Amino acid sequence: MQPIADPTPCKLVYFSFDLETTGLSTVNDDIIQIGISSLIDGVAGETFNVLVKPKKPIPSIVTRITGITNEDVETAKSLQHVLPHLKAYMNRLGGLVADRVLVGYNIFRFDVPLLFNNITRTSHNASDFLKSLRLSSAVDLLPYARKNLETTDLKRNKYGACSYKLGDVYAALFNKPLDGAHDALIDTQAVCDFLGHAQFQAIEPLNFQSVWAQNFMLLIANCESNATLRKEKKLAPTRSLQSMMRKRLSQKTGDESNGTVGSAENQPVLKKIKVASITVEENTS
Repeated sequence: MQPIADPTPCKLVYFSFDLETTGLSTVNDDIIQIGISSLIDGVAGETFNVLVKPKKPIPSIVTRITGITNEDVETAKSLQHVLPHLKAYMNRLGGLVADRVLVGYNIFRFDVPLLFNNITRTSHNASDFLKSLRLSSAVDLLPYARKNLETTDLKRNKYGACSYKLGDVYAALFNKPLDGAHDALIDTQAVCDFLGHAQFQAIEPLNFQSVWAQNFMLLIANCESNATLRKEKKLAPTRSLQSMMRKRLSQKTGDESNGTVGSAENQPVLKKIKVASITVEENTS
């Protein structure tokens, strides 16, 4: 793992976060890749990208979507051993900062609950670990896109409903396909590009009155509450991998009939700087 530069004072750090998994159940499926891209006061920073060894085999349908095979994760580290590297990356990179924001696409309903539930299967306490990341808020760009984007250029299904899949929104905004979609790191970089686009300038990451921004502590509390309900058998089980994959084969979102994406910008507007990527490559014992 490459060293992280000494933290410097800044006002806002976005940690764009995405997971690839063995399926779409936030309760029963395992993480197989963690990707994080950072934006420090609007400038691209260092990334975190690691494969994770799951406790169950990767289904062939997941391999077809993500390109990640069982052989790829055979020598990867378990989540138990990856978590300290994740914590070190986020805490040191955003060391002296006023606001630290987790951002992603469908993270409220999928990535954050799934990460929470995966952590509970390690020796780490999930709530304590997530609180140790010192995040002030979380922003989910999927509900923002559904409510605020123009839909002129969005792909539509056979019923005429707009598709808000990550790749479809990216193609509409930037007039080009998202090459390498369903790689966790590439998906996080697409989210960073969204943050630099004119149609995403009204996010207000600390405005908790909106449906796309939440206090991070409250998000953790929701995960805790759902875990308790499941333990008490008061929460319905999640759908099977097969039914969920058939319905949402190419992304962790569905189609919606509201909202449009207007004229595509030619290129993402973020200023980019060349930085090192943080990876964890040690073999698991």
